[in-house]
Amino acid sequence: MNTALLGCAAFFAYGFAAIFLGLRLQRQENNQDGLLAGQIPAIAGFVAHSGLIASMFMGGMHFAFFNSLALFAWIITGLLMLSTLRWPLGSLGILVYPIAGLCAALFGLTASSQSGAPASFSLPLQLHIISSVFAYSMLSLAGLQAIILAVQDHQLHHHKPSGFVRSLPPLQTMERLMFRVIGVGFILLSLALVSGFIVVDNWFTHKIIFSIIAWLIFATLLAGRWKAGWRGRKAIRLILSGISFLILAFFGSKLVLELILGA
Repeated sequence: MNTALLGCAAFFAYGFAAIFLGLRLQRQENNQDGLLAGQIPAIAGFVAHSGLIASMFMGGMHFAFFNSLALFAWIITGLLMLSTLRWPLGSLGILVYPIAGLCAALFGLTASSQSGAPASFSLPLQLHIISSVFAYSMLSLAGLQAIILAVQDHQLHHHKPSGFVRSLPPLQTMERLMFRVIGVGFILLSLALVSGFIVVDNWFTHKIIFSIIAWLIFATLLAGRWKAGWRGRKAIRLILSGISFLILAFFGSKLVLELILGA
């Protein structure tokens, strides 16, 4: 399987989808036909991206840095596409599609240079990894939504909403959807931590410590939302802080060891 070709195909298809979506939002075009037309290149990119993920699992799983990025981006994109069937979250594609395209291209171009035997995991550890990946992906989707929400909040407070912001759902609707996504992600993260305590021998690793810190941040956020109605900038800051710790937990060591130290 030509991973480089698939990676480039995903990159250009996702890129075209993001451009189309950006132009539609800027012009405040909310008709369903335009939305479906914009999804066609995104779906094409997702199909190519899926081919890359399939090649990743052939003969075992390599958890290299770019592999992990491509897997996360694939799950986040799939979650976004499923979410848009029920919730008005299509505007997130303006961030998700370019990131997914870049991650797919990087993996496709570096896959042939990877060496070493694929990792082998027990079934309980596989379940822990799967729950962790989906938890991080769901919460990352909420983090991207928080970024768009911050832009929306800033422009509305300064009374200078752009065409992009005017095309978004109302601020309260965006916040409500964001907290629903966070609630699901928090449950998955809780399951990932519980399963991690069962299958992992050493609990005092940076991954578990940073994941626990992120869990505490999201728990505080949800409790504050429930008891005190936290919203707006306070909620956005907590969400982005929690996502930062999750990124450090999963990608921190890989970035240092593989890209900086070359280990």
